[in-house]
Amino acid sequence: MNKSFETAKQYTSSHWSIIPIERDGKLPAIKEKDFVVSRRNRLATEAEMKNWFLDNDYNVAIITGDFSGLLVVDCDNGFNIRDFNFPKTFCVETPRGGMHFYYRCPKDIGCHVGLLPHLDIRANGGYVLCPPSVIDGKSYRWAINSLYWEQRIAEPPKWLLNLLTKKKSESKDWEKITAGARIGERNQTLASLSGLLFRYIPKDKWESAIVPLLEIWNQYANQPPLPSGEFKTTIRSIAAKELTQKNV
Repeated sequence: MNKSFETAKQYTSSHWSIIPIERDGKLPAIKEKDFVVSRRNRLATEAEMKNWFLDNDYNVAIITGDFSGLLVVDCDNGFNIRDFNFPKTFCVETPRGGMHFYYRCPKDIGCHVGLLPHLDIRANGGYVLCPPSVIDGKSYRWAINSLYWEQRIAEPPKWLLNLLTKKKSESKDWEKITAGARIGERNQTLASLSGLLFRYIPKDKWESAIVPLLEIWNQYANQPPLPSGEFKTTIRSIAAKELTQKNV
């Protein structure tokens, strides 16, 4: 019996939406427009799975997010798992030495690439390859001895939820800040925006890229623009503060 087909049926019985992935690859095998989007809210039929996995030699992926109820923490082999608490749950060993940890998905959580160095989150809007998929001759494997569907999926760790909440808050801050400000709010908004940029972008790019970008933002987003003298004073103050925090 075809292993991919039988495993796909097991995933579907667990209410996990699955899609076919091109052989030895990571892209959807079905190239129709919006194919993946259409699978985020429905399960594959047996006829579809027979077509995908009996008539073709495709890899298998699980759609993550609210419908399947899955949030997957994707750690590559550069991530030190021992430094973090990962509650016992389903986990998959990837062909390149990484790990996928499967957790229950809180509502309205999206994907995050680079949430931490070497760590991504797959949730709403994403998918993960899963056993028995093969890349470069190596398989995705469940890192447990018993059948995965006999286990229980754990809730995500608190440190992860706190980090996701922080990122969501930062995203809202960016939207508000980049929209510009009026008189009485311009200095503080400039300080917040420049601080965020200085924090995440290397110092050697500040003068050549960040300051010109902030000047454009000041001219076109603020109502009216902050005067040049106040603008430069605020930028110098925030830059000095960030350098002190970085111990530069």
